Amino acid sequence: SNMSYSLNEYEALALRAARGAGLSWGLAEEAGKAVKILSSLGLESAQILLEALEAPKSNSALLLGPQLCDAPDQLSKTTLSAPVHTPGFLVAFISLACAATDQCIYCKWQDFEVYIKDQELFAVSLKGFNVTTVAPLWIGLAKAPKGKKQIALDRAIISDHHYENLTALAFKTYAPSTEAGRIAGAGAGLNDND
Repeated sequence: SNMSYSLNEYEALALRAARGAGLSWGLAEEAGKAVKILSSLGLESAQILLEALEAPKSNSALLLGPQLCDAPDQLSKTTLSAPVHTPGFLVAFISLACAATDQCIYCKWQDFEVYIKDQELFAVSLKGFNVTTVAPLWIGLAKAPKGKKQIALDRAIISDHHYENLTALAFKTYAPSTEAGRIAGAGAGLNDND
């Protein structure tokens, strides 16, 4: 079954799961921000979040996305011919990058084509959103959005299965540090007999 969570809860869970998967704080924060943005664009992202975190890859869109945002002028015409892992995340980072501009950006691969403008998503086809790896992929400027405007989600709908897996990853961040803390605390009185 599916449960609904507030977008802030989902962002916090994604951040903790990303930390548990071994991502740096900065990238984990980006992952949290990304799932929240995808929800606000009307896209469910729990499936690709797990894909991205269960096997962090150097060609992951979670890593490529922030780099794209650092150079938003490049978004006017980019072809990524090397395979991109969990490309759906690029949509969040593109939205972030063009939030401050008046640009309309398209993003296309295989069975997926969307236009992003003013933090809204227009979908020609969303079929390939959850695809794991794709090549090639195109990002560029458009005069105006095409497709059907997506309704922003105000809650994240996450299947129990995905939620359990994310929670398990999130717990990896807690266990070792609390264990280390307990041992440090317990060991404090042991070294006084020198």
